[in-house]
Amino acid sequence: MAKAQVLNLKGEKVKDITLKDSVWNTEVNESVMRDAIVVAQASQRQGTASTKTRSEVSGGGRKPWKQKGTGNARQGSIRAVQWPGGGIAHGPKPRKYDLKQNRKERRLALASALTSKLKDKELVVVENFNLESNKTKEFNTMLKNLTVDGIGKVSEILLPILCLIVVGIVIFSLTLPGASLGYSQIFNPDWSALTNLDVWLAAFGQIVFSLSLGMAIAMTYASYLPEGSKLVDNAIVVAFSNSGFEVFNSIGIFSILGFMALSSGIPFNELVTEGTGLAFVVFPQVFNIMGSAAFIIGPLFFLCIL
Repeated sequence: MAKAQVLNLKGEKVKDITLKDSVWNTEVNESVMRDAIVVAQASQRQGTASTKTRSEVSGGGRKPWKQKGTGNARQGSIRAVQWPGGGIAHGPKPRKYDLKQNRKERRLALASALTSKLKDKELVVVENFNLESNKTKEFNTMLKNLTVDGIGKVSEILLPILCLIVVGIVIFSLTLPGASLGYSQIFNPDWSALTNLDVWLAAFGQIVFSLSLGMAIAMTYASYLPEGSKLVDNAIVVAFSNSGFEVFNSIGIFSILGFMALSSGIPFNELVTEGTGLAFVVFPQVFNIMGSAAFIIGPLFFLCIL
């Protein structure tokens, strides 16, 4: 038998209830659910679009000119579809878009939807909704207490873990032999490279790659913000935070590249071939020399960035 937790307004468990298997533990039929959604959306269409045919527009009681002798094409009426202001051929007319679905299919679609919500842990059963007042602050607190575990909770856990892992990797990379060969490339740039178009294209690709990650983080957190939050201010903070994180991360990446150049004997400028995929090339190298800790840090790191 399917079971669900009953919570109070503070998000605390009160009891467990047993749910009917015929409704909450059935086989999910996505095809019937899709049909039910189409039926519901079709019933919401107003169907009031209307156009006039040539018999409904005004004017055109006689031929615009005689049949022959004028050099013009033959015309019967200015209400014809090819005339400006004429009738519309095959235009829409008021109609009903309602569709029908069998009663058994409707019940199966509802049971499939409820079962899917229960399996995905998106069902919240509340003991009662007796609020002490009708203030928005109290209602928002209640919703926060009853938040279902989802991507917001996952992001709140994985993102701090990712930051801690990156800090640890950067500190470890600075202790590697040849690290100074790498990070010196950051603090002593070749300004003449700014005239190279390939450098700008590579930078643009890196910006798009980083911005996509930053936007995903911003949208994830913004979806859980209450109404009236300062999204513009938060977006600026996210942009600068993301840029700072990238600069800090690059110190570790270039330190590892310096270690790789020293150990392999390959010149540094020949070792770096691409920008957006460096994380998947450089970090496995440092995980190989971190010992047994890499078996924990490595999977966690790639889980966080993916």
